[in-house]
Amino acid sequence: MLHIDPSAIPDYFERWPKQGNGEMHELTKFVGFSTFTVELRQITEKNIDEWLYRLDIFYSLYGLLTVDGVERKVTREELEDHIGLKINAGEMDRSEFDEKIAELRYLKEHNRPRPLFVHIRRTSLHRMDRPCDIYQYVHRKDGEEQQRVEVYPDGRLLWVEGNFEGTGEIDWEYATFHGLEALARPGQEAEFIEEEVFQRLWERATGDLCGWVEELKATKEWSTIDETESVYCTQPRNDAGSAFCVEHYEMARRMFPRLFPAG
Repeated sequence: MLHIDPSAIPDYFERWPKQGNGEMHELTKFVGFSTFTVELRQITEKNIDEWLYRLDIFYSLYGLLTVDGVERKVTREELEDHIGLKINAGEMDRSEFDEKIAELRYLKEHNRPRPLFVHIRRTSLHRMDRPCDIYQYVHRKDGEEQQRVEVYPDGRLLWVEGNFEGTGEIDWEYATFHGLEALARPGQEAEFIEEEVFQRLWERATGDLCGWVEELKATKEWSTIDETESVYCTQPRNDAGSAFCVEHYEMARRMFPRLFPAG
């Protein structure tokens, strides 16, 4: 339970008399309850500027608040008159606070937690039935995987949503993201990627069009063809287990027979 303590403010009740049946002035209560967003435990001479910085961000997210029946900002003078106020709330430094605000802004704009997009690249030889590249959309805060695209050596793009639905590996042991360092191991690299890269792959994986590249547009930096503006075949895939239409599936089998051992 939040506790607002004005006892360290000199002559508090003379300067800020009680209002109605409340225990303290309305402005004091506003300042105290704003700590849920401001994330500072008390007002001191040294942190007035930080209070003003954080309150301005609060206003930009949620609008002005009502003080004494009027919508307005709390002034520097009013904060200075509350030096000594203490609140039993959590406290964040500037970087932690800015990270929290970025989360709140993204949630407000997109109605979902702020994401991370991760690319895991297998750099060593691996089995043909295992993905050579994995792309993840995970929640930034808890690391829980929301969507995944698996890229296989034969060109297939399989997908998983929520780690329980899709054409790829369900209940994957690495679905929870614990940082790039945890993914860095022999034969494997990991990096962050842009959302648009993941979305292009996701649209192709969950669609039903052939993955054959008819016009390659790649830069020196590309790591998979899907990260470029290459032109793909627009015919439907041969079947759910194939990456290509009938024509391009036969071409791929003849050109890369080692990728199709069952063929």
